[in-house]
Amino acid sequence: MPDELNPPDEPNARDEQHGFIPHAPPIAETRESDVMAGSVLASFGKRLAGYLLDGLIVYLPCILVARVALGAGKHSNATLFVVGAIPTVVSVIYAWLMLTYAGGQTLGMKAVRVRCIDAASGQSVTSGRAAGRCAAWFVFSAASLIIFIPLLLDLLWPLWDKENQTLHDKIASTLVVNAPSF
Repeated sequence: MPDELNPPDEPNARDEQHGFIPHAPPIAETRESDVMAGSVLASFGKRLAGYLLDGLIVYLPCILVARVALGAGKHSNATLFVVGAIPTVVSVIYAWLMLTYAGGQTLGMKAVRVRCIDAASGQSVTSGRAAGRCAAWFVFSAASLIIFIPLLLDLLWPLWDKENQTLHDKIASTLVVNAPSF
C-alpha cells in the first residue's frame, strides 16, 4: 500500500480517485516554500471552511465598523450598496496580500491546512497570479451584490469540477491543495 504523503511515481486508478496530480514529485521532496503538484487536491469541505473563516476575519469587522459609522436610522440604497462593497474590496486586498506574501495561504486557508498553487508549475502563486485570482473573485462578488448567483456558482463549481477548482481558480490557473503541517 503506497504511503499517502508519497504517492507512487506512476499514476493509477487509486491516484486519480484520491486526487493526486500525476507526474509530479512527492511532497516530501519539496521545500517548505514550494509546494509541488504532487500534493493532494483540497476537498470542497476544507475550501468552504477556509472561505467561511476568512469571511469572519474580513467581513465581520468591516460590517461592525460600518454599523457604528452609519449609526441607526434609514439609509439610501446607494449608501447600503457602498457599505456592502467595502468588505468585498477589503477581502480582495487581504486575499491578494496573503496569497502573495504568506506562501499562498490566507488565515482561513492556514487554519484548514490548504494552499493555493500555480496549476502549471506547482509552485507558490506569484503576485500577478494572486492578483488575477483575486480580481476574478472580485468580479463574481461584485456581481453578487446585485444578484447572488455568480458568487454562488463560483463557490460551488468545485463540487463537479475534476480538479476541485472554482471559476476564479480556472481563470487564474491555480489549484488549492492540502498543505503539509510544518
